[in-house]
Amino acid sequence: MRSQPLFTFLTALFCVVITATGVAEQNRGGKAATAVPELPPVLADVVASRRGHGEGQGVVLAVRDGRLGIRISAEKPLTAAQWDAVAALKPRWLHFNDKSLTDADMDRLVGIDPEEIHLRIIPLTGEGAKRFGDMKQLTTLETHHMKQPTPEAREALENHPALERYRTAGPFCIDALKAPKLKSVEFAELGINVENIETLAKRSTITFLHLFGHNQITIDAPLLAKVADIRSLETLRITKTILPYEGALEHLCRLPQLKNLDLTEVDVSSEDLEKLRKSLPNVEIRHTPMSAEYRGKWDEMVAKRAKAATPQVPR
Repeated sequence: MRSQPLFTFLTALFCVVITATGVAEQNRGGKAATAVPELPPVLADVVASRRGHGEGQGVVLAVRDGRLGIRISAEKPLTAAQWDAVAALKPRWLHFNDKSLTDADMDRLVGIDPEEIHLRIIPLTGEGAKRFGDMKQLTTLETHHMKQPTPEAREALENHPALERYRTAGPFCIDALKAPKLKSVEFAELGINVENIETLAKRSTITFLHLFGHNQITIDAPLLAKVADIRSLETLRITKTILPYEGALEHLCRLPQLKNLDLTEVDVSSEDLEKLRKSLPNVEIRHTPMSAEYRGKWDEMVAKRAKAATPQVPR
């Protein structure tokens, strides 16, 4: 599956980027947010991974919201000299892809003490993940295609003193859902399940939830009934699914704090959408229909699921 998460897309739009080849790009306003340092030669030597979405370079420096960050996509672990160079840059946010972060590197990352960490298909285990608890300024933890359990990190994540935003596609670092300051959650793939939603419903701090249903048929009426139990929710974003009003979207009327509802590439009839708007007169509702291309993929997924559930008659 090759998906491009919305958060990564928006980040790219607003960044000032300097690549390993020295090419600079401006943000949408045409002005650099702040000066970006020259890429150290030792980091220019990082060989880019062929896995995942990247700019084609092993290391990219960027500025977002006036904070320097670094994206690393490497086909093998960084050397000690390369980690020294990363630490000297004092990045506030870091993106890691493939072999660029391992358990053995976590002491280095703790020393940097970043505010944001974004992970994609890296070989980190629960032993390494528990070191996130030592990063006292860490407010954002995002994972992409990370589905291995991390029970060793449970205590560190449940008691993290600063974590506010968490994204996951499965059980990796799932105990972050219990972090005391957590307020923003994004679920994709295997992260979308009733158990995780029930965990959030027990919290009083959750104000933002994004359900990203790409290549999944898990955002359904029973799930939305549980979402409606997250009483503190102010913004709900649902992406790529098919939902009727009766028995599904009508559950959202039970959210007392809801202010914004985004239905992105959601197949809902005009009649049901009008019912939803009338039921939620004080909620700003934004809707974009599902593309014909994705609707075709959806129908294929439904057909495969139905075939798998049909008992086979012995010949």
